[in-house]
Amino acid sequence: GISVTKTRGLKVTGYNPYQVFVKTTTVNLVNAASNTIPVEVVNVEATVYTAITGTITTSTKALSTADQVIIGNTVANYTQQVVEYNLRYFINGNDNRIADKSGTFSTSVLYIAVPQ
Repeated sequence: GISVTKTRGLKVTGYNPYQVFVKTTTVNLVNAASNTIPVEVVNVEATVYTAITGTITTSTKALSTADQVIIGNTVANYTQQVVEYNLRYFINGNDNRIADKSGTFSTSVLYIAVPQ
């Protein structure tokens, strides 16, 4: 498979508990030759980078145009106002939807923080 990690790729400053949703703007990744790969081939995994006290839940999601909760922070402690997250994007090597595909494919990925 293919994997890339963005260390400290997401930073949230919040004064209340929050959730972070992830979604893409298109259903497909597209390259310059207009070839496509469904976005759900790519998974994104969030992990906490910042040392914290308390519980923050993170998860792995297949990319989609639907809003999906990837982070849940229930910590209301003022010392936890700024939290950074690592983001790992990966494709499983046995996925036949990427067979015969080459080049650089792109889409936009949105992260939306919502207070709880």
